[in-house]
Amino acid sequence: MNVNDDKYRILVEQSPDGIAIYDQQGRILEVNDRALEMLGYKRGEASTRNVLDIIAPEDLAQQPIRTDLLRDGHSV
Repeated sequence: MNVNDDKYRILVEQSPDGIAIYDQQGRILEVNDRALEMLGYKRGEASTRNVLDIIAPEDLAQQPIRTDLLRDGHSV
């Protein structure tokens, strides 16, 4: 790990917001402790899920995940 990786990790872990990082197929790659707390998962459990599995249907209806943008490599 380099200094930038360490800064990134500290920022994500200390954020009061739940942060999930996922790939273009929606596979969860990383979550911070706040996201685990919000979702009710233990470390390691979230990485077996797809981001679409952890978002409430009513939340998806209000603000759908732009999978078209993800497929094209954009951040959302």
